[in-house]
Amino acid sequence: MSCGDDRVVLFDMEFEAEFDIPAGLNTIETWYFDIPNVNTFYSSFSGGIDEAAITSIYSSTCTLDGRFGLIDYDFIRDIYINAWDPTDITSKRELFYRENIPIDDSNEIVLFGNLANVKEVLNNDLVNLEVRINFRNNPSNVENRLTLRFQAFEE
Repeated sequence: MSCGDDRVVLFDMEFEAEFDIPAGLNTIETWYFDIPNVNTFYSSFSGGIDEAAITSIYSSTCTLDGRFGLIDYDFIRDIYINAWDPTDITSKRELFYRENIPIDDSNEIVLFGNLANVKEVLNNDLVNLEVRINFRNNPSNVENRLTLRFQAFEE
């Protein structure tokens, strides 16, 4: 007997979303950026797999980087990504997070995936995203791209 995982990866899912951070936001408040109706391409990634066979979808990785160029993200202290089905606000779930982001010379932030099953939110072609940020310093205008990755499993 082994201590292996009994889950089988059915498919990987990746999609992008973009949002802008305007200049002049303070470091005292928490800021929310809504990105409505983001296409997840769920139908394409699942490729006709029977819905009953897909028992779970888990967050893998998420990367925040500049949409058109390199961005110094030292001004961000904490970031969280939430999602919900556009037809059901009560389905809101945290997908990714990163707290106490270190100050370094990287031009991207890699977020950690939440450990919860998010199938109920991501088994659609559309999802609403919410990016919640606490700033370390006041930002200037920044155009951002999120690349979100997930894995679907059969158990």
